[in-house]
Amino acid sequence: MPKLTIKGGLTYGGKGINFDVSIDIKPLTILIGPNLSGKSLTLMCLARLARRKIIARGYVNDRINELPRSLECAGDDLNYDYAVYVDTYRTMLQPFVRIRSVLDEIRRAVEELGDENLRAIRNSILRDVDTLNKSLSENEVAGDLRIRASMRFLYYAMDLFEKARKEFQAIIEEVSKSLGERGEDFRRALSHFMPLFIEYVNTADNNSAWYWYDLELGNTGLNVEELSSVYAPSLVVFYALHTYALPQNSVLLIEEPEAHAHPSLSLFLGYFLNKLVQDSERRLRGGEKPWIFHIVTATHSMDFLRGALMAGEDTVEVYVFNRDVAEGKITVEPWSGGAVVPGLTEPALLTILSGVVRGEENEANRDKHS
Repeated sequence: MPKLTIKGGLTYGGKGINFDVSIDIKPLTILIGPNLSGKSLTLMCLARLARRKIIARGYVNDRINELPRSLECAGDDLNYDYAVYVDTYRTMLQPFVRIRSVLDEIRRAVEELGDENLRAIRNSILRDVDTLNKSLSENEVAGDLRIRASMRFLYYAMDLFEKARKEFQAIIEEVSKSLGERGEDFRRALSHFMPLFIEYVNTADNNSAWYWYDLELGNTGLNVEELSSVYAPSLVVFYALHTYALPQNSVLLIEEPEAHAHPSLSLFLGYFLNKLVQDSERRLRGGEKPWIFHIVTATHSMDFLRGALMAGEDTVEVYVFNRDVAEGKITVEPWSGGAVVPGLTEPALLTILSGVVRGEENEANRDKHS
């Protein structure tokens, strides 16, 4: 089984943090734990080990390249040609679409400046425009994936997506029937688990754009600005499908796939991503797909984790990251399936705590008014 090790340290706010981390990489590896416990850094270390290319927005690529050399990232049998990185800043897509036309106007205006004395200023402005495009644009990443993806395997992935949706809906229907009178409310509440699909296409005027489908209403459009933030988890699906279809060994690295997702959508995302790696493993064993496809993701969602395990546990490994504040180091251990999971069970505990606090406040109010 491939293994990632991270050793060394980095400076954080003037203090040192030590790493001595070793994790086995299964087809779907899930990193859980509190904020600032090294999960994102682990994803970036994995990306840095890609043999051919990191496919990510410029901002993310810069962060990966700027990892301190005092931090040693090493992989035993990690033979990934490509690392595709999806980060929580993917919600930048909508505002970038809005400023893209402004950047184009700046470029056109600057290119019309012909005075030799203005050449240096013009070139400087154009470089700044290119830097913004590269840093913020999702389009380059999507276009790169679209060009590299095998159409044959993309078809397989799309077919699997449809099958997973039908399977998941069937599970909802079956469970709702067992709930008696409450079943219909349950079915209605969870049936909207994957309302939107998004892809990157060529338009009639030979430009590229993000095309979206409302899978329930049948509505479509080319303007992502009119969507809610639900397009963010839909992009996770887009990247998963295309990374699966890359004709080289690839790993998809996802920060918080559940960002902006309803709990039922988080559950489905975990379920679908596991189904996707299971299909890749099956085709790999059968000699039909000779390329590795793995997913490593950091999550704060118990729903996402449950969805992944619901699809089968053999392809999944879960690691709990934590911070040892006293010793200034990151600790990692396999999740044993226990009830208390750092970073995931706090919401339930806080609900209990807030109920106690509200109870005390109500008691105090009663005393004050009596």
